[in-house]
Amino acid sequence: MTRSRTMHRRAAVLGLIGAGVGALAGTATVVWRQPTYAATASVMTSIEGEGSDEGAAGEVAYTMSRVPEYGAIASTDNFLARVITDDRLLISMQRLRADLRVSSPKLTSIITVSVQAPSAVESAS
Repeated sequence: MTRSRTMHRRAAVLGLIGAGVGALAGTATVVWRQPTYAATASVMTSIEGEGSDEGAAGEVAYTMSRVPEYGAIASTDNFLARVITDDRLLISMQRLRADLRVSSPKLTSIITVSVQAPSAVESAS
């Protein structure tokens, strides 16, 4: 055998060993890692009224300026307590707050509320 063939064989064997170790590590991570489930709802905010001095453009600008405030309401004690009571959840306010994610795409009047939990039932509640 030539030296070149020997080096190629070593590289191939090391590559196979590395792939095997990587596959085992990936499998172990999937098997031992606790799954996380998420439930997400999106809400488009709007205002109803008899018009404004600025017209439709003013109403859109006003609505979009309020979206961050609406999102912040979702993590207040009053809102979380109402959700827990209305949905008869068996979790604490602190846990719900930690599992809750509120976001809004920039320059939209859309609010996305998502809850992550270790079970599908908890996240859907």
